[in-house]
Amino acid sequence: MNDGVSGSFGSKLSEDLNTIPEVHKKYKEDEPLFPSSLWGLSCDELDQIVESRQLPELHVGDWLIFANMGSLQEASAFKDAPRPAVCSTMSFSDWYEMQDAGVTSIEHHDEELLLRAFS
Repeated sequence: MNDGVSGSFGSKLSEDLNTIPEVHKKYKEDEPLFPSSLWGLSCDELDQIVESRQLPELHVGDWLIFANMGSLQEASAFKDAPRPAVCSTMSFSDWYEMQDAGVTSIEHHDEELLLRAFS
């Protein structure tokens, strides 16, 4: 993976972080699953993100989604690896609530408005 315990998964070293990935691609029900482990990019024995999980065949560029990886889990650059891209997600109901509060664009949101609207 392009991230590990030196970045977004850093809290895995100090707490019981639930790291069960979901594959973000369509695959067939009868597609074979393989016993898999997922590792960060440091080549360190502590950089095992997922010990054992049945996953379909994955290719470079496929996405894995980890639930509840919030802002405190944002990665930083490590060694020669660039900082991974951040893709924010939210439920439709939260998005509509933000629009009702006057936030119409995530790229140009007013942080103060967000804090007021959701505190």
